[in-house]
Amino acid sequence: QFGYATLFVSAFPLAPMFACANNMIEVRVDGWKLTQNTRRPWPAGAEDIGTWEDVLDLMSVIATISNVSMICFIAPVFSQNTLTDRFLFFIAFESVLVGIKLWISVYADETPDDVKIQVARQHFYEEKIILQARDEDDDDVDAGNVATTEPPIFASDPQIEQLGADAPSGGAAPSAKGSSSKGGRRDNKTE
Repeated sequence: QFGYATLFVSAFPLAPMFACANNMIEVRVDGWKLTQNTRRPWPAGAEDIGTWEDVLDLMSVIATISNVSMICFIAPVFSQNTLTDRFLFFIAFESVLVGIKLWISVYADETPDDVKIQVARQHFYEEKIILQARDEDDDDVDAGNVATTEPPIFASDPQIEQLGADAPSGGAAPSAKGSSSKGGRRDNKTE
């Protein structure tokens, strides 16, 4: 279908529109068949579309040559020109279009920026969580260059009841019985 829509678009300009309408209907029908008539397909990962990328790339170059040749040799615009002039225009126009296509394929970035950010984030998570890579600060902590302090424990901390007598060595933790939820102040009325 890609070939029909691109190879002969100069002969029948409505072909891409019909191909798009056909694809929209086919997506709905295939979606209905997958969800209603068949079992769920077994998932299989793929990095890209494989050799079809090369096939589509080659077909686009052939489509460029085909359409330029139809314009140069069949279109009534060039009917007054000699065959040599038509051939020279064909070579020049085809070379420019194929050059633009190659330039775009080389310099256009295939991966959007948001996908690059997400891939970098996933790689970071894999390093830190799965591979347990060390942080840059870990060397300083091991060498004793960075002072590490335990966070203070407040009476409003929900884990304070679990600590009980095992309070950290910075003072005894206030008991949960006489503490209120405001910063560990004791309420004299409840004592």
